[in-house]
Amino acid sequence: MADEPTGSLDEENAEIIMNLLKELSREGKTVFTVTHDSHIASQHNKVLQLKNGNIIVKEN
Repeated sequence: MADEPTGSLDEENAEIIMNLLKELSREGKTVFTVTHDSHIASQHNKVLQLKNGNIIVKEN
């Protein structure tokens, strides 16, 4: 579980972290990431968004 894992990182280090999380996912591990960054969210297989008290599911 990662809460804003790239929040205070520069672009290069954010990419490194995202690649590590993707590798964990490829290995069959479940990865939860909390973020306000739509670019980071779009890199995940499934996005759950809380909007007006409702959960919206988006599959990438």
